[in-house]
Amino acid sequence: MNNTRYYKLENGLYVDIETGECNSRTNFLKLEKEEQQTAVEEKNKKLIELDSFPSKLVLFKGAEYDTKTIKKNNQFSKIFRVEVRKLMMDKDRDLSIYARATIATLEGFISFPSNRVVINSSTPTLEELQKLIKVGRTKLYNIFKELEYYDIIKRKKEGNISVIYFNPFLYCAGKLVEIETYNMFKDSVFNSSNDN
Repeated sequence: MNNTRYYKLENGLYVDIETGECNSRTNFLKLEKEEQQTAVEEKNKKLIELDSFPSKLVLFKGAEYDTKTIKKNNQFSKIFRVEVRKLMMDKDRDLSIYARATIATLEGFISFPSNRVVINSSTPTLEELQKLIKVGRTKLYNIFKELEYYDIIKRKKEGNISVIYFNPFLYCAGKLVEIETYNMFKDSVFNSSNDN
């Protein structure tokens, strides 16, 4: 307990000289610990926002981790783990093994900021997707129907090619997403903020 901040009264209570609050020593200790934890969490949050990570990261409830920034200045995809866990574990959304494999295969090809699947700087053809996912045409159509049904992807025709957009509330190719893509998925069950 910070002795310069508190003054002990005759009745055993302490006064916080900064706020004038009276309390027991135990309660002030508890409040101090909560303030320190909040300060640590706020500092970590700001460091994360600035992409500047410390070598030691202190998380909620004092858990400490030695950390190292990996692949600095590289592209990344965000996976919203809570929503993806719900998706993968929900018995009402019994995703087939093919749908799961397709998600895992294509998530590395999500482009920023459109969140569409791009391979070698262009939208892949159906034949390229078949080779990549290792399934036939009919199976691929069925997989896409399943993924659309569960709000994981949307397909949009551009000329002869179907463009595949991933739901940015599950998988996102960065911190931002194109407004057109956002609008496609804004009413998604995976949009927990539903800030439309």
